[in-house]
Amino acid sequence: MLIKRKQLFLPPNLDIDHLNSIVATITNTEDQVKKEDQVKRVVHQISLLYTVLCQDLIYLNLNNNPNGYTHIHCNTLRTILGANYGKTLNMLLNANYLERETVNPYGKIKEKGYFSKVSKKSKSYRIPKHLRSDSALFKRIEIEPNDKVLMNKILTINKVCKDLKVQSEFYRNYILSSMGNMVLLDDETTRGLINDYCISRGISPSEGLTTAIIEKFNYSPINRAVICPFAGRLHAVLTTLIKSIRSRVRYTGYLNIPYVEIDIVASQPWFLSIISPKLIKRYVPECQDAIPYFEKAYNQADAIHFRELCGNSEYGIYDYLRDEYNNRHGECFTRDQAKKICYRAFFSNYTYKERLTIESCQNSIDNHVTLLANAKQEYNNALAEENQERVKIAEVALNTANKYLKKAISRLFTQKCYELFKDKFPSVHSLFFNIKKLKWDFERGAEPDERIKYYANNALLAQRLESNIVYTVVCKALIDNNITRIGTIHDSFMVPADQADKARRVIKKAFSSIGLKPNFK
Repeated sequence: MLIKRKQLFLPPNLDIDHLNSIVATITNTEDQVKKEDQVKRVVHQISLLYTVLCQDLIYLNLNNNPNGYTHIHCNTLRTILGANYGKTLNMLLNANYLERETVNPYGKIKEKGYFSKVSKKSKSYRIPKHLRSDSALFKRIEIEPNDKVLMNKILTINKVCKDLKVQSEFYRNYILSSMGNMVLLDDETTRGLINDYCISRGISPSEGLTTAIIEKFNYSPINRAVICPFAGRLHAVLTTLIKSIRSRVRYTGYLNIPYVEIDIVASQPWFLSIISPKLIKRYVPECQDAIPYFEKAYNQADAIHFRELCGNSEYGIYDYLRDEYNNRHGECFTRDQAKKICYRAFFSNYTYKERLTIESCQNSIDNHVTLLANAKQEYNNALAEENQERVKIAEVALNTANKYLKKAISRLFTQKCYELFKDKFPSVHSLFFNIKKLKWDFERGAEPDERIKYYANNALLAQRLESNIVYTVVCKALIDNNITRIGTIHDSFMVPADQADKARRVIKKAFSSIGLKPNFK
């Protein structure tokens, strides 16, 4: 039987004895017993930091960036390494047991590392190449069951992102606990599916990456299973699992019973379309000042058309916007690709989009093409000169130029999506625009020093409505009907195959009890 056991993930070539000797050099006591305890405590802390970095190697490899860095917030470092985390970091950096990114996206060298543009309190780290291996992303080390200090540290790390107000809600915590008992089968079928996924993404499949994906699911002590304060959704190892291998998930003690996924058709547009004053008052009362805008738009012809399309399982909003976009811009988007049109049309920053035009976005692309050509020339000149420092800076500048060109191309696509949506659904566009202007300053997961992204208000409203219905209505109904080995992936439900028919009936009845009739795949 496959039993889930918490284990540490360490770099494959890490010499623990050597790490112990390095840590011993920074201890400040002559008492041998105290010295050994202090070394053990710090090595455990470092092992947890390595576990975070080793896990992120999976993400970096799946994004064709195996030598990339991992952003780590200072709060996370403080939680893992303690209040004097800087001392431990410097020790690891000086011993070449850790690397910090020192070149910012503009090619400037910051010897002490640069702060992430996204999170002003995050710097980026990675495991040095000499500690890594081509055959494995990490090695697993058993955690001693009686090591209460380490286990308590792990519990603290996993609670860092939890919102205490939402955390008290029973059904969300029940599902989190249920998902914590799920395991991923390690067999030829699972490994073959992972390989197929890598090939489809243009990634060279490897035994090491495949093993790491499976072992992270089954053994990671740092699972960050959290209740998102933005939307009340659950984020756990299941929600980030590659979609094609969800069928290989089992429940501990029931390894012969597969799971079945019950998914709502076009769920995100559908939840946006069913928002009503009544549902807001009942499930998202903190957003009640959006009610007048829904009342104003509700009976407009284009709003009615929008709701009809979002509820149509045969020719829905994805199909409609795909066809309109293809006709207008001469593209050949598929239905799956059309999801991007919807998401950008619904959830982008409308105030910013109003300042742009398709023509200005195209001009930006032309300018960035020129900048990229100049960066390539500088890089080639640096190579010819064989100046390694110049090559390093030129390479960063080249990567930056590539990145900004991709952003310019993406900006043009978003502008096209936005203008199309505004033309076809003016009342719905106006509704969303007004909601995006509301100053919703209640707890929503933003860091205190970050600018609140009010343009995400319509996403926040739809996702909070979705999550509250999913957990307080649907999951409650499933549990009340003795379907208890449940997992959720936001708006879809993972249930045991031998209970799938019953679960589907219960789910439909639960939605129907509050006047909703979604279509299911």
